[in-house]
This record gives sequence, structure tokens and C-alpha cells, in this order.
Amino acid sequence: MGRRSKPVNCTYPRRAELAQALRYFQGQAGLTFEAMAARPGVTVSVATLKRAASGDTVPKAKTVKEFAAVCGVETLRTDYLLRMRILSRIEDRGVLRRLRAPTVELIADRPDLSLALAYAYEAAGAPTLREIQENSDNPHALPLSTVGRIVARKTVPADEQQLLAFLHGCGVRDQDAAWRKAWAKAATAHEGLVEHPRVPDSGKASASAGAKTGRIKVVLRPEALAKLEELAESGARSDRTAGGSDLYSRTHPLRPRLDRETFPLLVARQEGAVLSEDWRGRTTRSA
Repeated sequence: MGRRSKPVNCTYPRRAELAQALRYFQGQAGLTFEAMAARPGVTVSVATLKRAASGDTVPKAKTVKEFAAVCGVETLRTDYLLRMRILSRIEDRGVLRRLRAPTVELIADRPDLSLALAYAYEAAGAPTLREIQENSDNPHALPLSTVGRIVARKTVPADEQQLLAFLHGCGVRDQDAAWRKAWAKAATAHEGLVEHPRVPDSGKASASAGAKTGRIKVVLRPEALAKLEELAESGARSDRTAGGSDLYSRTHPLRPRLDRETFPLLVARQEGAVLSEDWRGRTTRSA
């Protein structure tokens, strides 16, 4: 009689559930781990098969597939095991519940797109870069280095083709049209960046004769940009009666209208630095 198996580690419920399911199918097949590893087509070792059914770690997708295949598990149940593995990875990493990503319909700019892609990656169980590339249906459009930068939220896909390749690699295949629209909105917002030069306050000497002009890039929706231009023109006309105050100053008489009527980024100059307040309530300062 063989040695009794070590009890499943139940520290993580999802992981334990997967391990118990694998052990159930192994028992149904009547195979030992040694016999399973010796079967044709099995490339994983005895130790790997044992770890997969221990509950100590989350096995790789390849291991789950081979474990199920050698035990004669039907396709539908194999898909269920793979879904259990993804849920185990999500539980194990604990990142997904902390992400507050917009839905694909609400993506407005590149940061939104980057966050939504990070959510898709985590919801897929954080597959390896190679797995994403291999499952993308278009590996030539998705170099591993690019996959890594997208996952790390250092960049977004360069075009729609790369976007869909990444999403397909993460198992997201049912919203291609919506994701194309989201990418187009993010790309449009990025192309609409405008620059505001930092101009020293009148009467104040520059820090040095060669002082550089600082610039901040801000994103304005087209309708908000039109409103801002209209207010700026009105502000220029009223400068004579307002004592020459700056439209971007908090003391300007039009500033309340500017805050109230334009919902995107508002820019105020304070002592040679540009203070930005965006519509999410975040504040940044450029030196």
C-alpha cells in the first residue's frame, strides 16, 4: 500500500479548492504521481505534479492542463480547473481588489487606459509575459519588452493592433469594438496636449540670467478648450479694468467662472511655479 498523501494546505481557500479538485480527478483515474509523470505527453516532473495538488502554491496553467489531460478530464471540466487557477492567482496576489479601474466605456485618456489594462492583466491571473504573447493571436505585434512595459504601467499599446493583441493574450476577447473606441479616445486626448509657458511675475527678477522656462502639459477636452479660449479672450479685454491681473491668477474676477464652467484641468501661476488642478482633484506642481 502506498504512502498516504500529505493533507491539502488550506491557508488560501481558492488554492485549496483547486488542489482538492486535482486530487479528486487523480483518484478517479487511479494513478500515482509517478505513473502520471511517466505517461506520454507529460512534460512536468513528479515533484511539480505533487506541488500542484498540495495547495502550497498555485500551479502554472500548463501544469493544470497536463494534470487534467493525463487523468482523462473532459474539456469543460478542464476549463473549470483553469478558471479555478486564475481565481487562486487573484487571491494569492491580492492586487485586483485594490485597483479602481474605469470600465471600457468610461476610459477617457492614457492613464485610464493604462489602469484598465492593468486590471485586465490581474483579472487574468497575472499570466507570464510569454503566455500573453503566445495567446495574443498576433505575437509579432506584441514584443515581450512591450508587454512588460504595459504590465508595469510604463506605457500603453502603440496602436489598436497591439492593444487587441495584449487583451487577447489576457483572455479578453468579447469587447474588441469598445476597446477600439477607448483607444481612440485616449489617443485623441494625448494628441490634444497643450503647453502653458511659465512666465515670471512682473517686477520679480529671475533666479538667474539664463533661467529656463518651465512648461506643463495639460489635457483639455475640445469643448472645454473652446470655453477656456473664450474666457481668456474676455479676460484679456477686462485686464484693463481689473488692474492688469492675470487670468490664471486666483484673484482674477473671471476665475470663479473659470472654475465653475470648465471641468478639466485649470492652471494657476504662483510665484514662478505652475500649479495644476485637474478634474479628479489631484494637484501637481512643475518646477
